[in-house]
Parts: sequence; structure tokens; C-alpha cells
Amino acid sequence: MLAAAFAAGIVVDKYVLLEPWVVLVVMSLTVVAALVVREMRTATVALVLAYFTAGSLCSFVAHKSISPDRLRSLYDTGQIASGDEVQIDGFVTAGPEPAYGGSFVEIAATKIEAKGEHRNASGRLRVFVPLESVESLATFERSGVAYGAEMRVRCSPTREEQYQNPGVRSRLEIMDEQGIDAAASIKSPLQIERISETKSFVPLAAVFDQRRRLIDNLRANFDAPTAGIMIASLLGDKYFVDRETGNAFREGGTFHILVISGVHITFIGGLLFFFAGKFTRRRSLQFIFSAGILWAYTVAVGADIPVMRASLVFTFLAFSRLLDRKSSPLNSLGACALVLLAVRPSSVFTASFQLTFLSVAAIVGIAFPLIGKLRAIGKWMPGAAQPFPPSVSTGLRKFAETLYWNETSWSIESKRQIWSAGLFKSPALDLSLHPHIRSAAAYLFEGLLVSAIIQVCLIPLSVYYFHRVSFAGLLLNLWVGVLLAFESFAVAAGIAVAAVSQTLAEPIIRLAETLNAPLLYFPKLFADSGWASIRLPIYPGYGRVIYVIYFLPVIAIAVAVQRWDPFAVKALSASVTRMRVAPMGFLLAALAALVIFHPLSSPKPDGKLHVDFLDVGQGDSAFVTFPNGETLLIDGGGKPDFRTEGSFQPDVQTIGESVVSPFLWERG
Repeated sequence: MLAAAFAAGIVVDKYVLLEPWVVLVVMSLTVVAALVVREMRTATVALVLAYFTAGSLCSFVAHKSISPDRLRSLYDTGQIASGDEVQIDGFVTAGPEPAYGGSFVEIAATKIEAKGEHRNASGRLRVFVPLESVESLATFERSGVAYGAEMRVRCSPTREEQYQNPGVRSRLEIMDEQGIDAAASIKSPLQIERISETKSFVPLAAVFDQRRRLIDNLRANFDAPTAGIMIASLLGDKYFVDRETGNAFREGGTFHILVISGVHITFIGGLLFFFAGKFTRRRSLQFIFSAGILWAYTVAVGADIPVMRASLVFTFLAFSRLLDRKSSPLNSLGACALVLLAVRPSSVFTASFQLTFLSVAAIVGIAFPLIGKLRAIGKWMPGAAQPFPPSVSTGLRKFAETLYWNETSWSIESKRQIWSAGLFKSPALDLSLHPHIRSAAAYLFEGLLVSAIIQVCLIPLSVYYFHRVSFAGLLLNLWVGVLLAFESFAVAAGIAVAAVSQTLAEPIIRLAETLNAPLLYFPKLFADSGWASIRLPIYPGYGRVIYVIYFLPVIAIAVAVQRWDPFAVKALSASVTRMRVAPMGFLLAALAALVIFHPLSSPKPDGKLHVDFLDVGQGDSAFVTFPNGETLLIDGGGKPDFRTEGSFQPDVQTIGESVVSPFLWERG
């Protein structure tokens, strides 16, 4: 609740002009009220208002604290024109990051020379260095680019809008989200040089060098599709994913698996804790070992905001374990959100932040509590805590018992008691099924349930940001996730063995590539058949309020799931829950239908002829709307590809996908 209030304050600060001194006074008064007032409800309201005003004030301070010598300020105020040749000195803060045809380097600027004028500077410059020949690669290696090295680059940075059409994301907003002030592409690695022999920060420099070597090894030992998927999912570099694979994963709703996110961080962190537990029982050492390696990995893969966010959440949970306290997942999520928003308030407006926190909230707020209660229903046996059977419908009880009842556990437990009792279970299927089969069925059901809940909760954001709803993602997320885990272990083993003997590593490498074939088969099958997903427009103008209203029944259902007690003595609890959930479920279904089928999104004809000329860079594109509402698109964007069949095609969107289509979807 406090994190939500803080975020609401940031949103209000963006759209409503509030005097900072007024906000500061209100925040001070509400803090005092929260500390002084004894009545719980009043104190809670005061505390929520305090966090709301704190969020607004934090956003104001962040906006006003941008240094005048920052590259972003120099270009936005016109002191340096976008595209002018400059010379920038600074320290490498990320990279070199290998990419198709070159390498990316990020530099934290310290000085800038423009038109013979020298001045101090700050901010981050992202430079692409083309490396298309052996000579250019050798020159780049000799330049000494490494993490922490002081470099000088002669380039023509750009910071300006591009493709300024309705519906197309602002290029400046994207750069600001990534923490990049300006971007440049140089013609030769000779334009970047090391200007001092200052030692790099050795530990992090070694991490980045090892990551680059791993990328080179993956590309050398595995075929292009396998290497691209592994480099993206394990090392955070998406530049080697080919176009066909990228499209298949996007259309199947599984592209997030190729992006290092909470799932990857949780899996890696869990493995680190598992191995640490094999060597020491001291939780402090386990935490230091696991968190240290996890954050080194976070930095090595680029320290992007989504990865840092996931690592921060995992660190919160691990630290609560160190203190021997059970941490509420929602509280940990809220604490993480507060820290991230306090550091960068503008994150609340980014798709990455919203998708991450909404998906995690759906898991810990709806999916996990629901699964836990279904397990309790299916495993119920009389005891002091729950002496009475669950007060649920017969169908639900049968279903839960089919998945979770364990006759062996009941036999052991009943022998421990001084009393004897008989339990009559009525599962939907025969309980004599092999325990492993039942366990596999339970895990499959839980995986599908979690996937379905996330998909339903993310529908508005998927449509608003990506204009896509994936129906196949419910199954493909499980298929791709499981196979990708096995393939990752095979790839790691292959790389490790290849360091000793390439001959011994060959069978393991072939195994990884064999696993990659079925991993890609079903996503491509659904994508080619057109069943994977559908593309959708959005409601224009005030019609977008439907995407906010959609979450009201979601919140109501989450509250009902949290409060549902299947073992309440009074049957009234279950009936009240059903009375609340049923209408909210119908309302949610109706809103989902309005979003997916968008019956009211298309603008009504006004009897006039409209011609929109689109900004597509070096080209022409026009959209004609006739008086009767019919439309005509002239030139949908894109360009012919004259490369030979089978050559690597990087996963780069065409003008049609990234510029023309968003304009059409924006128009409904």
C-alpha cells in the first residue's frame, strides 16, 4: 500500500503542477499525525498520505537535480547541436558488449570538446564500434577498451526525436529510461583510444572480459540459433538472436524468457544458495557468497534496470532469511519498489517496471495463495490446527485430492496419534496412480495456473505496450522454460568440457543443439499457423481509462483469494467469497472482451477526407481516411532483403513494425 501511494505521488507530480513547499508542509504534517495519532485507521491514512507526498516531492527533486553539465542538458538546451562532431573523455562503465557487426561501449563522460570549446561534462554516452573485418577487430583490441578504462572518443552523438508519429514511442524517453544521454556510431575503431594508463577496476573488468570470452565461445561452438538464445538468456546480450527466432518467441508470448528477468535471477540465486549450503551452514556466509556472485552477474550482464530490480527483490528475501524472519512476499515487493522509485522515480512510467511488478504481484498475491489453499484442501487430515474438513464444493475437493492427497503420509500420521479414525477420500481419478505421475500432474497444473493468472493480469499492458495478446503463451511458457533449463545445463557443460578437450565436448554440444530444435519447434509452429497471438489496436483518448478499470476486479479477486479460508467453521465464509468472486469474475471477463475484441476502438467517420503523412525517415508513407470511414495505407514500410537464403538476419524490427503499425494501432 505504501509503495502504491509513493508511485501515485510520482504520477500526480508529472501531470499536476504542485508547489514543492506545499507538498513538503503536507508531508511533514502527515508524518507527525501518523506518529502522534493512536487510532489505527487514522494513523494508516496519515501514513499513506505521507508516502504519497514523499513520492511527489521525490519526483520533483529528481527532475530538478539534473546537472547543467550533463550531456542530456547540453543537447536539450541547444548548447551542442545533435549530430555535431565532438570529442568526449570519460570512463568505460559498460562493455565492450559484442553485437552483430560490432561492439557497444558505454562511457561516463568527464569532459567534452565541441567547436574548439572545452568544458566539463557528465552523463553516459553509448557508442557503437563497427568491427566487420579482422583488421578493425585487431585495432579495437589494441585500443585497450575495458571496464573502468579512461577513453577518448571522437564522434557525432545524437539526441533527438525520431519517427514523430502518434503511437510511436519517444526516442528520448527510451534513452532516458536506459540511462543513456546520447548515442553515437563511429566509422572506425581508430576514433576511440585510451588516454591514460589508469588501472581498470580489476574485479569487474575481469567479469566483463570473461563474459565477452563466453560469448565468443558460444558463437564458435554452437550453431547460430542455439548460440543466440543462450547468449541472450544467460548473458543478457540479445544482439545475436536471429529474426526468425525472435519473431517466433514474440508471437508465442515467450520473448521475455530470452530477456534476463526475475525468473532467471531467482533460478540462479536458488542454485547459489544450494551450493553454498553444501559447504557451510552459516547463513551469513551463504548470504554473502550468493548475493556477491549474483550481483557480480547482474553487473556483468549490463546491470540493466530489470535485472537489478530482480536481484534487489531476491536480496531482500535472502536477507530476511538471514535474520531468521519470514518475509511477506508482497512486503518485500513493496520495499523493493520503494527503493527503486526513490532512486529513479521515472521508472514508474516504464513498461519494464510495470510488467515486472504486476507479474510478481499476480504471482505472490493471487497464484501462490490460491495454490497453497488448494494444496491444504487436497492434503487435509484431522489435526489440532484444522480439525474439521474443508468447507468447499464437492468438485473442488475431489480435484484437490486427486492432485495432492498422499495416502502414505496419512498412514504414518495416523499411527502417531492415540486416537484412530478413517478418512474417506473421493478423488476424481484413482488414487492408486503412481506418486511421481501425480506429482508431475500437480506441477503441470500449478505451472498452467500461474501462467494463466499472469496472462490475464497482463492483458491491458500487453495490448497497450505491445499491441498483442498471446493465447499460445499459456502452454509455450512451460514448454520453452523447461527445455531452456535443460539446454542451459547442456551448454554450460559443453563450454566447460571444451576448455579441456574439444573432442569430449562435441557430444554435449550436439545434445544442446538437439534440445534447441524442439524448443523452437512449437513456437514456430504456432507462429507460422497464425494461432500464437493476435495484434490489437488500443482505445484512443479517454477510452484508455478501460485499461485502468480492468484492474479493479483483479484487485477485488486478489483480496477475496487472500481472505478465503477453506477451513472456516462457518460455511458463510465460502459462500461470501463466492458471492464476491463470481460478479468480479464476470466483470473481468467483460472488460477482457472489450480490450481484446475492441468493438469501440475504431473512430467514427466524420464525412471528411483526412490524409496523414507519416514520418518514416528516408521514405514516404501516407494514411488516407475517406469520408465514409474507409482507409487506405500507402507504403507499409520495410525494405527488401537481398541477402542469400540461410544467412544470419539479426532480430531488428522493420519500419513497418516499429513505425507504421504503431500509428495504425494508435488510431484504433
